[in-house]
Amino acid sequence: PTHIGHGPIVIPAATASAFTLALALGSNVPFWDDWEYVPVLTGYQPLTPSVLWGLHNEHRLPLSRVLYIVAFHLGG
Repeated sequence: PTHIGHGPIVIPAATASAFTLALALGSNVPFWDDWEYVPVLTGYQPLTPSVLWGLHNEHRLPLSRVLYIVAFHLGG
């Protein structure tokens, strides 16, 4: 018999908890570094590869930027 562990239960439960907390306690006002996304979200600056791959505190964060922009458009 193979042992799967608690992963199939814990991972969905943790994900659901994170989404619940974000929906309950999240704010639709940009906070701290979120202001960097305002020009793109408002359409003042086009979304280009250079925006996605631009440096942020010596890091490149294209995936998190895409997720942030998608979450903004899904959430309104």
